[in-house]
Amino acid sequence: MTNIYWYSAVELAEKIAKGELKALEVVEAFIKRIEKVNPSINAVVVPMFDQALTLAKEADKKQGRKEPLAPLHGVPITIKDQFDIKGLPTTYGVMRLKENGCAKNGQMVEALLAAGAIILGKTNVPQTLGVIETDNAIWGRTNNPWDLTRTAGGSSGGEAAIIAAGGSPLGLGGDFGGSIRLPAAWCGICAIKPTARRLPLDAMPIRTAGGAEGIVAQPGPMARTVADLTLALSLLVNHTVACPNGMSPPLPFREPDKIDPGSLKI
Repeated sequence: MTNIYWYSAVELAEKIAKGELKALEVVEAFIKRIEKVNPSINAVVVPMFDQALTLAKEADKKQGRKEPLAPLHGVPITIKDQFDIKGLPTTYGVMRLKENGCAKNGQMVEALLAAGAIILGKTNVPQTLGVIETDNAIWGRTNNPWDLTRTAGGSSGGEAAIIAAGGSPLGLGGDFGGSIRLPAAWCGICAIKPTARRLPLDAMPIRTAGGAEGIVAQPGPMARTVADLTLALSLLVNHTVACPNGMSPPLPFREPDKIDPGSLKI
């Protein structure tokens, strides 16, 4: 029998919707998994377990009332400490930002919450997100779950590590020069950096390097399966279309298997 924490986000959403699993049961399983693996990999640095359990109970009550369910109803996720969650700081691994609580959720976080996801916590990053390992003066180093002597990569190293270790089925990362792609490769998971400006970023609490404006950082989903990436990216893109920010193209997500390759131009 497969442990709950090895199911994909798509599988979890289906099993919860069918009543085969309860949201509370799922969230509890992932919290226990994080508590087991996190002491050695140091990936989840801001746990939100109490809030997650409360939301899971509410999700089960909603389902019991036969209300319509969102695509990620009851599915636990994690968020890189680059994206704003109301009431929590977004630190970028910088000590002076440790106590700065955010006034509201960022747009990509809001998209996943609107889809029914339940946040388990924020994951570790390198200071200023500027290197391809994950270490900072606030929380220390994130280790690769396959070999604790090696790096998980960066800057989305916390996300990659906890997903690879079974502590989260789906996460939100960010990529400027490889920050999603490198840790995904080094931890053995799936991830995608969308086309430049496809998705909006939250306002940055630190300045980026001058002259680097031509390379556009992008949020992107991280998971263990391509199917999870497809579902998550569709939710992020379509939420952006519904809530335009003046930067992202107003183009809805198209299912890959419904696109005629002959119609594409590069």
